[in-house]
Amino acid sequence: NANNITLRSGDHLTREKFLPEITGPIISDGVFTESHESNRANALLAPLMFPFELIATGTGWNGTQSYAVVILVHDSERAAVENAARLADRLVNSNAQNGLPWAVAFPEIDLSVSANRLVAVFKGGEAGFLLHNTGAQILFVHEPG
Repeated sequence: NANNITLRSGDHLTREKFLPEITGPIISDGVFTESHESNRANALLAPLMFPFELIATGTGWNGTQSYAVVILVHDSERAAVENAARLADRLVNSNAQNGLPWAVAFPEIDLSVSANRLVAVFKGGEAGFLLHNTGAQILFVHEPG
């Protein structure tokens, strides 16, 4: 029942594109901290994701709370399982804009793997706005393929 569905290539969130090796203040969109250096430092608090082929995102309301869903499509089930572990680590060890781990920002986060897909569902709190926040993309930044 999610709406506002967006599909993008996994290449959109590579380290090179999302965490450029330049210095100074951030003027363009796509990152959320005060400088490129601080953005990279926050992103690297936990290992980056492994490459994935496609990212699908959406938001919705289940009658009692808002939620956001992120689906990462991989080339194999093994890659999806490996990224599930990486994402769990990133949720605990990388920070949202308020400096707290992402896992603190949401009352419930469900991660599951089905075939070559990793599905992450963020429930409650500000989940409905998670994907409208470009800073949240830092969770899904991945190493080059």
